[in-house]
Amino acid sequence: MSSELISVGQLIDKSWDHYKEKFQPLIQVALWLFLSTFLHIVGMMLAPAGEPGELLFSGTLSTIEFLGTLLIILSTSVIYPLLLLWIALGLILMIEHQAVNKKMNAAKAMKETKKKFGSFVWISLLKTVVVFLPLLLIIPGILLVIMDGIQHGIDTPSAGGPLFLISIPIALGLALMFSIQFAFIGYELTLHHKKGLAALKASRNLVKGRFFAVLWRYLIPRMVFGTFGVVLLMAALAVLGMSLSTISLASPAGGLTITNVFVTILATAITVLILPITTLADYYLFDSLRKTK
Repeated sequence: MSSELISVGQLIDKSWDHYKEKFQPLIQVALWLFLSTFLHIVGMMLAPAGEPGELLFSGTLSTIEFLGTLLIILSTSVIYPLLLLWIALGLILMIEHQAVNKKMNAAKAMKETKKKFGSFVWISLLKTVVVFLPLLLIIPGILLVIMDGIQHGIDTPSAGGPLFLISIPIALGLALMFSIQFAFIGYELTLHHKKGLAALKASRNLVKGRFFAVLWRYLIPRMVFGTFGVVLLMAALAVLGMSLSTISLASPAGGLTITNVFVTILATAITVLILPITTLADYYLFDSLRKTK
């Protein structure tokens, strides 16, 4: 057993080779993300143009417009992230089977991961709380600046200024550290059946003592594949032509335009293409961490 972690180059190469070989079943899992896109477009057909959050509480919407606006908000802020979590579990399970040459189709992968979906939502919430908790360190500096401004005027130097500036890199550094330490909770849950705090602890133990080695291996493949996705999106938008941006579709209130539809569908399509390969990179990093622990 090798004691060295897989290199960044090997991660990218293995992920790409696996992606090309098993493209169809991987994409079939990721395609579930279009459910959110469909609901979002239906919402745009029913809702008027404007900021959904403001429109929802404006008191000027008809029942149909209210439902459309609500559907836009739910499809973006609730359904989309929940689908991402479910798809992530399905991809992890499918990739694990493919890596050991076991057959698994998209339907079976999604069906089997439904049992662990609730647990994944829970530990993902725990991870989110832990990652964002360090940002509270910024608050004392902000409050001190505000209090000094009220008491002595905004032109008076405040001790809160230096405290605020010092707290920012500390808070961001801790948030980054926790996000990397707990990056593999989905793999621990799906492949090793660890739930709740046990999944968080297991993920953290994998990274322990190898933080910077994991950091680069986690971020660089994402940057490479993400850059490819952005370039692909920009190219697709250019081909389709942004000159159609002012043409309205069958939305009574004008909330749906061809550009809205194109951008929504294309953004989802790029995510569907990129999500499997970034999951592959994470899987092979997780596998290497486990084998070299």
